[in-house]
Amino acid sequence: MGGLGLHSLKDINTALLSKWGWRYKTERDNLWVGVISAIHSGGSNWDFVPLKKSLGDVWCNIVATIKRPILDGSSICNLFKGVVRGDGLWLWRHDPVTTSERTEWNSLISALDAVNLSIGADKWLWVGNGSECFSVKAVKKIIDLKNDYSSRYVMDWCKWVPLKCNILVWRAEMDRIPTVEALVRRGMPISDGECKYCEVGPDSVVHLFTTYPLALGLWEKISLWCRVMNFYVFSFRDLLEIQEQGRRRVSERKALHGITIAACWFLWKARNNLRFNGKRSNGEEVGFYDL
Repeated sequence: MGGLGLHSLKDINTALLSKWGWRYKTERDNLWVGVISAIHSGGSNWDFVPLKKSLGDVWCNIVATIKRPILDGSSICNLFKGVVRGDGLWLWRHDPVTTSERTEWNSLISALDAVNLSIGADKWLWVGNGSECFSVKAVKKIIDLKNDYSSRYVMDWCKWVPLKCNILVWRAEMDRIPTVEALVRRGMPISDGECKYCEVGPDSVVHLFTTYPLALGLWEKISLWCRVMNFYVFSFRDLLEIQEQGRRRVSERKALHGITIAACWFLWKARNNLRFNGKRSNGEEVGFYDL
């Protein structure tokens, strides 16, 4: 959802643990299923999976992650003992009269409303995400659908510039490149934290790409070269959306977007060259051969 396609570790863990719940319900003849049932038996008969919280073992952690109140066909006998015998036959004493009986009756009708009866024992089916069978991948897709990404910024990657340039600006937008400001924030002791080029502003993402003298000159040259209005940016994200300003054809927006990303790579390379090698660059040196 705007990143490198890596899932949240919490979501991956939930999907992987759900596999054990699925296997428990569908591999009833396996030895390990019998062992779990014997150890954790004694709870409610209509629990999705049995659990003894007092044991505090690995199975308890699995159940705590995946457990939801789910009813199968056999649970009807346990929930409505007043109207159903243990062998599944109806046992009517009289028409529902009291409030509690009518409540039980309405609950029974609601529970049976979507039930389709067939010959054979109850079995568990996977109906999530349109898949014919259960899989960890299908569970992760369902989790993703339930997550809210509406407020998350999704960067528009450019296909015609090198991948390293895209990754740089993606990290810079999140303030994840190793500027002095970022390193100090992570606890690294650095005494010289000023911009090496102007020796006034901080060595930060905002300064290096927006108010840095080399950056200002470069953005002016690019605006003249591309015949667009001067860049007025106040944050790094403004740079990534500069191509959306004004009326431009799709091809022009893609070209300007790629040029901006490539220029950010040049600025970062120039900053590193000055800080670590003492070599000062200027706007005339920018070129795609440096990529």
